[in-house]
Amino acid sequence: MQAGITGEFEFIRIGNDTAFTFPYDTFIAGIQNRAVDAGANPHIVLVDDNGKLGTMAVNEIGTKTNAQAMLNKFLKEHLKVEELQATLVQQQKGIEVLTAQLKEQSAQIQKLSAQLEMSKPGQSRREQTL
Repeated sequence: MQAGITGEFEFIRIGNDTAFTFPYDTFIAGIQNRAVDAGANPHIVLVDDNGKLGTMAVNEIGTKTNAQAMLNKFLKEHLKVEELQATLVQQQKGIEVLTAQLKEQSAQIQKLSAQLEMSKPGQSRREQTL
């Protein structure tokens, strides 16, 4: 990790302004040995083998949680979300089918009600049209 510019005490600088680094290299300087208040839910910031930033929770006694266990839990939860999204799509399609069926049944009921009114005995033609 690069130490940063001499005298860099009160800020975090991302990137390097020298001409000798690759344009996509990123350095975070000015954060070594800096005290922070971890609060009730502390996390450690890490960089994985692919260079992606992430965090890892630290439990109440200050030991790192198992990264693989965290990854497994995340993947399990992600799979659950995908399953729920698929279920939602199926339910929405089912609701659309049921709505169409209800509209069709409503039209059939109205048609039958009109036919029933027309076929009532004892009514004159004039009463049937009113």
